[in-house]
Amino acid sequence: MQPNDASALLREYATGGSESAFKEIVRRHVDLVYSTALRRVGRDAQLAAEVTQTVFTDLARKASSLPTGIVLAGWLHRHTCYRAATALRAETRRRTREQKAAEMNAIDQSSNETWPHLAPLLDDALQRLATRDRDAVILRYFEDKTLAETAQTIGISEDAAQKLVSRAVEKLRLHFSRHGVQVASGSIAAAITCNAVRSAPLELVETTSQVALTSSASLLSSTSAILSGVLAVASAATITWLVVTNQSSTARAHTVQAVSHSSPQAGLLSQPVVATNDPLSPAGSPQANALPGSAEVTPVLPEQNLEAATAAQVLQAMAEKYAACRSYFDKGLVRTIFINLDGSRRVDDRPFTTAFVRNDRFRYEFSQQMGKREVHYIVWSDGSAAQTWWDIGSPKLKTMTLGIALAGGTGISGSSASTIPTLLLPDQVNAYKLSALARSVREPDEVVDGVNCIRVQGEFGFNRPQSITVWIEKQTGLVRQMFSAVDFGGFRTETTTSYVATINESIPDELLQFDAPNKN
Repeated sequence: MQPNDASALLREYATGGSESAFKEIVRRHVDLVYSTALRRVGRDAQLAAEVTQTVFTDLARKASSLPTGIVLAGWLHRHTCYRAATALRAETRRRTREQKAAEMNAIDQSSNETWPHLAPLLDDALQRLATRDRDAVILRYFEDKTLAETAQTIGISEDAAQKLVSRAVEKLRLHFSRHGVQVASGSIAAAITCNAVRSAPLELVETTSQVALTSSASLLSSTSAILSGVLAVASAATITWLVVTNQSSTARAHTVQAVSHSSPQAGLLSQPVVATNDPLSPAGSPQANALPGSAEVTPVLPEQNLEAATAAQVLQAMAEKYAACRSYFDKGLVRTIFINLDGSRRVDDRPFTTAFVRNDRFRYEFSQQMGKREVHYIVWSDGSAAQTWWDIGSPKLKTMTLGIALAGGTGISGSSASTIPTLLLPDQVNAYKLSALARSVREPDEVVDGVNCIRVQGEFGFNRPQSITVWIEKQTGLVRQMFSAVDFGGFRTETTTSYVATINESIPDELLQFDAPNKN
């Protein structure tokens, strides 16, 4: 065999399953494939890496069906362009959906009140529609297509699409009416548009392709192993996408300082998030919002009364502490570790801050490193309306209710946008409450960052609850840390959310200002 005979290598792999032959194919062509993908996806290294993996997985699947004598480099280039275009469209849709979730327009309050009644009936009602009716509704309201786009997809005129959509919504209204929910057709459309599709957790979106590749690799386990090995030793231009390192940024004053953690399995902070002389500490600022009667925090859970308290009682006392506080301030970090089957890891850090003075001042912000860029999501409220800012795509300023603003940031912030605000403002922020953990049990108490904590384990979430461990400070009754792990089959995530929080203390004015950059 000639050293450059790629066709012979491909035949050797296709007919005999030679791992060494496939390894040589990948070694020779990985730079071509990766570089082509990188150009096609706009220099997004992580997306180019995913395309590269997909292309070689496809090659392993199709090896036996490719024509004898094929110019393999040409096939790989063409297939990379195809896969890159597909991946880029998917990435664009993902980012658009996330942006819309974060920048949701204010909607009629009646639609907000209607949605909880419609949601349990919606999917069954859609399944009862004729295929074309159902497709029209999903394209128009779930996919947020224009009437022209809907018409083009279905293959009808725009006028026909308008009639089709209207007729389908009317059928939905009749279905809801038969089940005791009386609602106008216009309200149905608004409720579906604003609530039916929510952003998936960012970590799930980013790793979906890994699951698909792992599933494919179950059929070609040896090929997957070869890919992992070859990609791990690829040229310097290629390995930049194999290890993604999130670096802390000092660009903005309100960004939480990076924190070091102990073992990821333990999920515990090894040092406090806030330094002793942190300039962002709310105490002692000459411009602070004075809170008459503020005094040293009275322990909500005196240690001498803890021995007999159940997990449910501890959680209830915690919820009462948040709901009754006059002010609240935290600096925290959501750290998610992605662990692959081969033991390799990637760390994603999302620092956040929350500032709140009852009843009319609120500010939340989280940030995340996306490639070389740090992006921010801000929610601010003066008690009457909320404003949001997210500097992805075309940064825009939007006004809406506080509940909707925080809902838009929940998935992309690792849930930090809603976990504590739900406890502070249970009537305004409609999300799953940490105090309602299912099957909660008390575990042995632990010390976290030198603070004595009660440890409670339970299940958190609505549709698919996941196991979560919560550490609650004995002295203050506030959440210190949360930890959860999810196994996706091909990889595992471990998420630790850490808080350093104070209540009933003065908060500087600058920590409660909206201060979105370049407002427009």
